[in-house]
Amino acid sequence: MWCHVSLQEKKLPSSHMHAYTDLGCNFRVQAHVVDPTTMFINLGLETYVEMPLEQASKYVAARTKALEAAVNSLKGAEFQIKANIRIMYEGLREIQNIDPDFAE
Repeated sequence: MWCHVSLQEKKLPSSHMHAYTDLGCNFRVQAHVVDPTTMFINLGLETYVEMPLEQASKYVAARTKALEAAVNSLKGAEFQIKANIRIMYEGLREIQNIDPDFAE
């Protein structure tokens, strides 16, 4: 969500600009941006599309919403799996006649 907010609030220069880019492991290089009115968006599988900032902002908002929905559905699955594991532990405890007050 931070990217979506910063795209709307930033006033970028219309000509060119300099930026520092992190290539990984804190290895930074200086970049010269010729046209800051557009940006490349990674759609997945290293496929990039050039979009104007307004369209990129809309795409980021929609993608963020979809990812948040996926996270929420996975959280539901996580709780279901934890509950199933707990039921299995209780069933094994009963089968093995282990005292319920026995510390795990």
